[in-house]
Amino acid sequence: MGSFPTAYLLLKWKSRLDIRETGSGNVGTLNAMEVSRSTAISAVVLVADLLKGSLAAALPMLIWGPQSGLMAAAGVAVIVGHNYPIWMRFKGGRGLAPTAGVLFVTGPFFVAAWMILWAIGYLLSKNIHIGNVAACIAAPILLAAVPEAMLNPLLPRFVDHEIFLYLIIALCSLILIRHSGPIADLIRARRSS
Repeated sequence: MGSFPTAYLLLKWKSRLDIRETGSGNVGTLNAMEVSRSTAISAVVLVADLLKGSLAAALPMLIWGPQSGLMAAAGVAVIVGHNYPIWMRFKGGRGLAPTAGVLFVTGPFFVAAWMILWAIGYLLSKNIHIGNVAACIAAPILLAAVPEAMLNPLLPRFVDHEIFLYLIIALCSLILIRHSGPIADLIRARRSS
């Protein structure tokens, strides 16, 4: 499910472009918008990628009942598939939209918290990638610092606090790995200027 290349297929169909060879080469919402210059296309990519994450996290619950471990494993698997799709030579997206989809099912409050952290990182740097990296570093640290008694009322009753923390660490790590290229480019650009 994660490997379904929404941005690639949509741009190939609408404009005959290979998104992997255009713009940043990332197979995700932002590059789809930059390459196509179409908010409609980027909106379809965003919604499809959000649904991938939500469905992956919800399916185990629908099949086997609410089990945090299975939902977390499915959430991680969908992001790995999205970031490294086998039929796209392992060149996929950065995992942000499907991660948000997973979190809409397992801990919706965390999407808002992550967006606040992202906004702080972005406002300080004026760079989307630095905002993403800052949020992915800060989010697990802050989550680990919040007492379980305060966090439990914010989580769905079927989500275990400890498993949710491990899920956040795994998802943020996968996003960080896919941001190593853009961050390296920014460092090189700053050094040369």
